[in-house]
Amino acid sequence: MHYEQYGQSENPVILLLHGGGFSVWNYRKAAELLSNEYRVILPYLDGHAGSEDAFISIETCAKHVIDLINEQFNGQVLLLGGLSLGAQTVCEMLAQRNDIARYALLESASVIADQLTGSLIGPTFSASYGLVKRRRFAKMQFDYYRLDQEYFEEYYRDTFAVSKQNLTAFTKASALYEAKEEIRNTQAKTMIIAGSKEPKIVLKSAQKLHEMMRHSELQIKEGMYHGQLSMNHPEEYVQIIKELLQK
Repeated sequence: MHYEQYGQSENPVILLLHGGGFSVWNYRKAAELLSNEYRVILPYLDGHAGSEDAFISIETCAKHVIDLINEQFNGQVLLLGGLSLGAQTVCEMLAQRNDIARYALLESASVIADQLTGSLIGPTFSASYGLVKRRRFAKMQFDYYRLDQEYFEEYYRDTFAVSKQNLTAFTKASALYEAKEEIRNTQAKTMIIAGSKEPKIVLKSAQKLHEMMRHSELQIKEGMYHGQLSMNHPEEYVQIIKELLQK
């Protein structure tokens, strides 16, 4: 599994997993802010630009990241964080290995299956995938996220590089993902975050995770949309990490 890294190799490891359709630039600002104290690892998720692996499932992607941690970081990291698909992957990792991290930060994780959306993804992408390659359409999609415009060029480049098969696979998997019962056994102290302007299913998922995870806190960020905390407000995101690591 390919990854970017920031900070010195002797520092405690923080590993952050980007959102679906994004890439490691999702966390680059936060990684730079953390790099003086921590070794920050930003893996390329399966099926995305920069990855050599096709996307099969969230469960398989989680296994690949666990394998990376086993091989490179002695089987455990200080903190695991993720946004959206990345947060779902973290949830799966915590379910598969209850001792994989001492802390976890879940941003905008949907863990309640949306069967209707899942059933529409295949036909919708088959009909509209060609539009993804068009810059104007990509800009409309990007603007929907309400993210800082400085991310657009990298967003467009990496979206252009994702195959229809992978795009369909990880989008459908994300829509249908449900938190496993085994996540109740995680040892990680966890912060769960969602924006108040996110879809209801994300807000309900945040509450569900908080109820399932014994060592968790829940924050709803007033006025924020999907992914805005880590990408538009990296300083606040890093401050949340540092406060969590003091618990």
